[in-house]
Amino acid sequence: MEDLKLEGRLRHVSPSPSASSPTTMNFGIGVTQLPAVRFHDTDILPLSAPADHPRIIKSGVGSTQHPKSPRVAGSDMVFTLLYQLEQPELLERLLDTDGTATFFFRMMAYVHSGEDLYVKRDAMDVEIVFLSRGSKDESKPNKGVRYTIRKRDTSSVYKTGPWDLRSAFDSNGGGGTTKAYILAQDSDLAHRIWNNFHLHQLEGPRTRGQNTVRIEWAGMSSAAREKCDGWIAGCRDKVEREKTESATQYQKLKAEKGIDKILADGFEDYKKTALKCRAECGVAVATMRCGKCHFARYCSAACQRDDWKYHKSSCGKEDTWDWTQEKFEDLLK
Repeated sequence: MEDLKLEGRLRHVSPSPSASSPTTMNFGIGVTQLPAVRFHDTDILPLSAPADHPRIIKSGVGSTQHPKSPRVAGSDMVFTLLYQLEQPELLERLLDTDGTATFFFRMMAYVHSGEDLYVKRDAMDVEIVFLSRGSKDESKPNKGVRYTIRKRDTSSVYKTGPWDLRSAFDSNGGGGTTKAYILAQDSDLAHRIWNNFHLHQLEGPRTRGQNTVRIEWAGMSSAAREKCDGWIAGCRDKVEREKTESATQYQKLKAEKGIDKILADGFEDYKKTALKCRAECGVAVATMRCGKCHFARYCSAACQRDDWKYHKSSCGKEDTWDWTQEKFEDLLK
């Protein structure tokens, strides 16, 4: 296969980066491999599903995507946001077009100048839109896209049928049905969700005490509503607790070890990034290197093959770190 010929053989290496690497250079001179979207493999939305089915994004969303990266879709981003609440029932309700007639999800903008995210599924029709912050009129979105869910084949092993991106629109009455326009609007919407709507925004000085997330579905019982409110409150508590713990830990480190150690921790983070498997499989210390650039790391030939379509355009050109030139070298060993 062409990719195997181009990438060369994988080479086993020691777990720590070495100054003897032939591509070592001063940080900031080369290029960085553009991000490529990767997905979680879940029972509800598995990786084996066709590309026109929604999936849950794990990583790889950037301002500029790798040309061969899967498209960043608005539908994927909605499921990704709901997935963060760690309640599979929410995903199932959104997917259940047979048993749940309607599903609504709204998340408040974190800043006053932002817009709220509003998602509505009515039978097989889905709208993903932005509303003016705090607007009570959900029928007048500023911008959005529409999907139509095709009926699931009775023999399908998946929980939903294909999601077809149908149209895009804005508050000025503009819109279009051309493929290029719709895809561009959907991609823009998806990136805005990724950049502006996060669980860490559920609790903060601008949103404290407000109903930042609202979820409803047809036939939702009072018990289910109470349970859902509990999930969201639990997320708020977790976020606030982690913020406090992080601030306390920072002050403790600063008092005990000084600012140099805190900076060294930043270099340690870079080291961890350099050591992990480039294919985002979860292996923290990959012991094989690309045989061509000797910098990108993989845990197996299978992971290298999976990543090669993204890596080959930046192979040998990436920013690397000269581990011998930093005053924190000893701390990084």
